[in-house]
Amino acid sequence: MTLAFLIASRICAAGANALSRILKKAWKEEPFDPRPLMAGVKKRFLLDKDQFSFVVFGDTELEPESQPLFDFAEQLHPDFIVHLGDIVDRGADVLTMDWDRLARQHGRLFRRIPFWPVIGNHEIRGNLKWANGSRFKQFFGLDKDYYSFDCGRFRFIILSWSFTEQIMNGGVSHSTEMDWLLDSLDSAMGMEVILCLHRSIHTVGRNIPPVRELENLCRQYGVRLVFGGHDHVYYRTCRDGVTYITSGMGGNRLHPLYGVGKTIEGDVYLGRKLQSEQLVWRKIGQNTEEPFPSESHGLVEAVVEDDRLTVRALSLSGIEIDRLVLDLSDSEEKQTVVFKPLYSGVTTP
Repeated sequence: MTLAFLIASRICAAGANALSRILKKAWKEEPFDPRPLMAGVKKRFLLDKDQFSFVVFGDTELEPESQPLFDFAEQLHPDFIVHLGDIVDRGADVLTMDWDRLARQHGRLFRRIPFWPVIGNHEIRGNLKWANGSRFKQFFGLDKDYYSFDCGRFRFIILSWSFTEQIMNGGVSHSTEMDWLLDSLDSAMGMEVILCLHRSIHTVGRNIPPVRELENLCRQYGVRLVFGGHDHVYYRTCRDGVTYITSGMGGNRLHPLYGVGKTIEGDVYLGRKLQSEQLVWRKIGQNTEEPFPSESHGLVEAVVEDDRLTVRALSLSGIEIDRLVLDLSDSEEKQTVVFKPLYSGVTTP
């Protein structure tokens, strides 16, 4: 790497940071910061320890079909919501008003329920995509597009879109976000870790490879649950003791099931049949597909009750697509088990 290249890289980074500061001043909307509301949720644990619920969905992209999904999420009365990214269509374009539309359509919800966002590829889509997701961070009052928050015994770790893309393009073993991720996992020893990102680690719609580097970390650190989006399907699989769920039923049509050949026994999925408009699903305990008798939009509801985490995938029409109950009674044992071999950054096939 030449000196000229290093100097040019630093100049570009400085320019992007300067523009980010300018844009934050130019955009006057009040941030929809979830942290003040979340403080009220945490107070309940003084009286009602480890009993809460949350909702997970993604890929709404300001589609008209997504409005009933936000309404449905609110009707479930969750303590907080995690959105898996692509909440807007063009989040880094000066010629669109996506963030203003988002505030008008869902600002009331954001001010009532803690709304934790994941940055997706649509949040950096537009002619200012190189501005470090400034509009996304400003809108939600975030310093970075990756972060974590705790609720009871759970730690939620939110990763950025650019991080997973860099991994798939050659690895980021020594990046700032990787260092932060390892520190977050280290300090969560004895807690239940839920990882949230936009690009799913395992999925069945788009025929894309698994994110092996993150899969290895999830296994090594005993991550309990991983939520992803980007692929407009529902999918649940368990690999090496880690449960992976794709909840991309947010607002656009479901993707064809190009990756269904990678499924294993016990997997559950909902998507579009290849070369057809027919929706098909594979239920719990079945190895064959059958037509899905409803529209495709839906979300995931998770309920924590003491030593049990119940996860349900629900369609807007009320059909239970999937149900999973995770036993948390081994949490004390996890505190004495070291899930942290030396991380080499080497991706295994």
